Formats: sequence, structure tokens, C-alpha cells
Amino acid sequence: MTGKVDAIAAAAPFAGAFAFAILLATSLLFALMLASANWAGAAAILGGVAGIALMLSGPRALLAFWLVGSPTFFVFFNNYLHTIPVLTMERVLFATLVLLVIVRTVWRKLPATRMDVAEKWMLAFLVVGLALLVPVSMRKPASEFLSRDAALYVQAYMMPIGAYMLARRLEWSEREVAQLGVALLIAGVVLSASAMLQVFAGVTALVPKYMAVIHSEDRAIGVFNNATEFGMVMNALLLLGLLFFVRARDGLLRATLLVYVAATFAAVILSTTRATWVGLIVSLLVVFMIDKRSRPSLGWLAASASAVAIAALPLLLESGSLARRVGDVEPILNRIAGAATALNIVAHNPLFGVGFERGAFGENMPEYLTGFGGVAGNWAKALGVPHDEHLNVAVLTGLSGFVPYVAMYVALFALLRSTRRDSRPDSLARDLAIYSTAMLASYVTNGLFVDFGSNIYIGILMFAAIALARCLSSHIAGGDAPRRTA
Repeated sequence: MTGKVDAIAAAAPFAGAFAFAILLATSLLFALMLASANWAGAAAILGGVAGIALMLSGPRALLAFWLVGSPTFFVFFNNYLHTIPVLTMERVLFATLVLLVIVRTVWRKLPATRMDVAEKWMLAFLVVGLALLVPVSMRKPASEFLSRDAALYVQAYMMPIGAYMLARRLEWSEREVAQLGVALLIAGVVLSASAMLQVFAGVTALVPKYMAVIHSEDRAIGVFNNATEFGMVMNALLLLGLLFFVRARDGLLRATLLVYVAATFAAVILSTTRATWVGLIVSLLVVFMIDKRSRPSLGWLAASASAVAIAALPLLLESGSLARRVGDVEPILNRIAGAATALNIVAHNPLFGVGFERGAFGENMPEYLTGFGGVAGNWAKALGVPHDEHLNVAVLTGLSGFVPYVAMYVALFALLRSTRRDSRPDSLARDLAIYSTAMLASYVTNGLFVDFGSNIYIGILMFAAIALARCLSSHIAGGDAPRRTA
């Protein structure tokens, strides 16, 4: 033991000199970038320094940075990073987090966190998806496979599920979770403002340039590439505002939070996406049913939302976007025919689907084109996906993937129900479980109308919220011991 201490003491001066040399070189390089007006290079150096600082701060800080940065300022970094295929800030942080959690567990010899029942189903689904990716990789060029099919697997499924598993393996205090919640509320303010500026003033500063934007500029999209995910994210952030509202005691704070909730409600409406409107209604009904404290505030929300809608209605009618979306029946017909066709594909490929690849539905659709009732199958010809996340998973993986996929959600609802039984006074775990249940209900509901292949954030946010509720709870299902707080 003495020998180890002496060795560390002897190496300390050299380590200090090395650190000083790195700091000096970085400072000189940064000064050179500023002197030559290379703002991108200067920003890259600052970002690198901030990234190292976050890594040294630990995986919790890095996870919080991921959750707050993805819906706000990561878009500016991604606009530069897109020159490197498949590289985004979100994916870099995810890979870094996985590595840090593994190293931390091994280095500190921490006991492995027992997998809960939801994680077992998550892992089973990921294994099936990965196995079905292998034959796809063999018949496609590497660049196409990585940018389309592997990216779908990682972005739409592995990262959201990974967010749950990573968050559960970190130690969280109620104070840290509350601080993260405040940071997310600030992100909600930024996104709400961006929606109003985009729709009413044509300001598109946050609209990403590193990926194709699916929806037109008269539908709010924020930093995402489609209005559907924007609406889903704003729904989740609205629920977070309601959570803080029902816990607040100060009158001024409650009034401020009510304004915030009304603004996020307006942002959901400005997504001009009927699926997210339905998801919002479902989530608020869930809150109304399981949290009696929220019922008066939901009445105020309805009144505030009505006032906002009345004020914004002339502008929305002038743009014509709201009327077009509400009265457009073609997407409904597309979805009916798409669902019928997807079910026909699954019926003919029940065990393993048609393969885990982006666009698999569109490639196989002509062979299995099917209508339903008075809706002809030809309505599905314009679709690349069935516009139903759950059916799309069944198309890609068959029953081998669909069964664990459904079981995962059933297990999550059950675990949240168990967490809501937390009897501690003013329990943040219980309250977070209530509003995470509403997020999950909204998420599953949205999946009936859209696929999640283009989503970059909402799944990560929702799965992380559920994991944080589980971490804080003293009544964790499955026999886990109560988690130690930092």
C-alpha cells in the first residue's frame, strides 16, 4: 500500500506539468481561432472543453446535459457535425454515457443494478431487432445500411431504451431531479417561443439544417424534423409544468407555471398535428383520473387555452394551415389502408416480419396492398410506413419482436403504478410517476397514428422520466433495494 502511495506522489508533478501543457496549447489554439475570425473552430474548442468538464463531472451531469441540450442548442452543433455521416451530439453523448457507466461500475466495483421486468423485455426486443439487422447489413452497401437501417435501430429504439437503463443505474437525489426538471422547463419556454416565432413571424433559426424537414414551415417543428415529434415533446413538457404546478405552494410561482402550461398547450396546437392533439387529450385525462390535486388547475388550463385559442384563431385562419389540417381526410384514408396492408404483411410473415430496415413497409406494400371497409388499398400506395408505430414494429420484426415490444409497455405501466403507491409525504417519486404515466399513455396513443422512425428526442425524454421516478421511489417493484441518493 505504501509503495502505491509513493508511486502516485512521484507521478503527481509530471501529471500536473502535462495538464498545464494541454491547457496552454488549448488556450493558444483558441486565441488563434479568435484572431483569425474562425468562429466555428472557436466554438468547437469551447464545446470540447465543456464536454471534458461534463465527463469529469460524472454521468449524471452528462445525462442531464443530453436531456436539456437535445431540444434546444444541440441543433447548432449538429448542423456542423452532419458532414460526418451518422454523427450527432445525441449519439456521441449516448455512446459516452454507456462507456462512463460501464467504467464507473467496474472501477468502483459497484454491485450491478438488478434488471427489472421492463428491462428484460427491452433487452429481448433489442436482441431480436439486432438479429434481424444482420441479414440487412449483408445485402446493402455499408454507407446506406449505417445511415438508414442501423440509424433507425439506434435512434428510434436503442437510445430511448438505453436512456431508461442508464438513468436507473445512476444515483439521484430529489434535489437533482428537481433541478433537471427546472432546466427542462426552461427548454419548454425556448421551444414554445420558437413555435410562435416560426408560425407567426417566419423565424426558423432553430429549424435543423443537418437533416431533411418533413413538414412545412406553417407547422411548428422547433429543433426537430417533423411537427409530430414537436407536439409530442411539448405535450411532455406541459405535463412537467403541471407536475411543478401541483407541487408549488407560492402563489406567484403557481401563476407563472400556469402561464407556462398555457404556452406549451398553445405550442402543441401550433404543431397542427391531430395525432398530438389526441395524445394531449389522453394525457390530461390520465392526470385528471389519477391526480385529484390537478383537477382545479386543469380547469384553469382549459380557460387559459380557450383564451389563447381565441386570440390566435384569426392568425391561424389567415394562414389557412389549421383549416387545412382539420378538414383534410386524405391522411385518415392513408392510415386506414396502411393499417390494413400492414396487418396483411404481418399475417403472411408472422414470426420475423419482413426485416428490420427503414422503408421495409413501403418496399413490401405493393405485394400485400389491402383495403378495409369502403377504403380502397390504393390509399396506402403513397406511404413509406403504415403511420402506426406499433404495426410498423410488427412489420419489421413479426411476433418475435412485437411480443416483447408490447410486454415492455405493459411492464412500464405496471412499474409506474407500483411507484405511485409511494406513501411518503410530498413524494417527488410518486408525483413524477403520475405524470410519467400520462407521458407514456400519450406516447403509446401517438404510436397508433404515427411511426417513431424520425424521432430524435421524445422517447429519450419519456423513458428517462420513468427511470427517474423509479430511482427515487422507495417501493421499487421486483425486489430492488431502495436506491442510495448522492
